[in-house]
Parts: sequence; structure tokens; C-alpha cells
Amino acid sequence: MQLDYGVARAWRGLMGMILLLGLTALGAVSASAQQAAAGTPEAAVQAVITQSNAEAAQAIAAGDPTVMRDTSTDAYYQQVVALLTQMLANPVNGGVTSATLDDLTWGPTTINGATATATTFESWSFGFADGSTMQTGRERNVYTLVQQGGAWKVQADDHPDE
Repeated sequence: MQLDYGVARAWRGLMGMILLLGLTALGAVSASAQQAAAGTPEAAVQAVITQSNAEAAQAIAAGDPTVMRDTSTDAYYQQVVALLTQMLANPVNGGVTSATLDDLTWGPTTINGATATATTFESWSFGFADGSTMQTGRERNVYTLVQQGGAWKVQADDHPDE
């Protein structure tokens, strides 16, 4: 299957925000020793990333990104909307129809006042309207979160190794 590299890269960025919540409940996602202990501020940051990943998968399945608004800053949400629109309409393969987080391992999570960073290592599978599929390799995501109105929100999802 031919997939535009820029679209695939952007999609992986979006996927860095997807599906972990549901897969964690099913036991399908691995966790490293750096997963935060329950009840800690770091666990709250990781929970937002987990929720945003699940919401992104839901947004892809429904073709509606509005479910992601609660875990994203306004600026990041606008980036996600633009990316999702591009991914759903990709003319190369008819657009993305599904995403599955195959593996997630937590790296360090740090908090500095009202800003947090968390590193994950993620692998994803994607389905396309033409029936083709694509799997990513293990990729490092570095999330930046900020506190807004007393809640953590994803501000950025960077891929420093690309």
C-alpha cells in the first residue's frame, strides 16, 4: 500500500493521542516500570494521555473530532481537527477508517508547576477505506500538557526521532 509519508507521519502524531484507555482496560497494552503510581500527579497526567488516545480512536471511527475537545488545549485541538480531516480524506487509499494501539510503554513523566511532559513508546495499526492496512514501528512520543481550569490538557505531541 502506498501512503503519503507526510500523511502517515501526521497520522502517527494523532495516533499518539488515541485508544489507550480502551486497550488498557482489555489488557492489550503493555506498561513499563515508569507507569506512575495511582493517585500521584504523574498518574493524572498519564490518565489524560490515555483518555485522549481513546478519544482520538473514537474520533476516527465516527469521523467527528469533537470528543477530543476535553483533553486538548484549543490550539492543539485545532491541529488535531485539521489532521483528522486530512487523514479521513486521504485520496491515496480512501482515508483512514480505524486505528489500533498495538503497544504502549511509558517513559518518564515529569511535572514542573502547571506544565508536564510524558514520554511514551507506541506502535499502531491503521485500516483504510480501500481495505489496506499499515503498521508503524515503535515510535517515541513526547507529550506536553498544561493545566487549564484545574485540569491537564494536551498541548503538544512531538515525535523527536522522526
